[in-house]
Amino acid sequence: MIPDKFPFESNRLDRITPTSFYESAEFSIAIQVAGGGSQIIDALDLAMSNIRIKDLKKIDGIAIFYDVDNNNAVQRKQLLFKKIDEK
Repeated sequence: MIPDKFPFESNRLDRITPTSFYESAEFSIAIQVAGGGSQIIDALDLAMSNIRIKDLKKIDGIAIFYDVDNNNAVQRKQLLFKKIDEK
């Protein structure tokens, strides 16, 4: 089920459906496309607010992947945490 080529077409990763789900015998994974680094926290907040409270307890972890662009990884992490604190 997992595509073997990225980006799928026209050099655009946003071709992934808004939320894609993949499942194996051990794991269930949802991939949420944010549309850019500035929208990551808003997309995560929206996705988490749509999950029932009892189902939130079943989440073992959240991973965030993004391009650091002109920042280094430490700077980007600081910007990410600042955005979280503002929520």
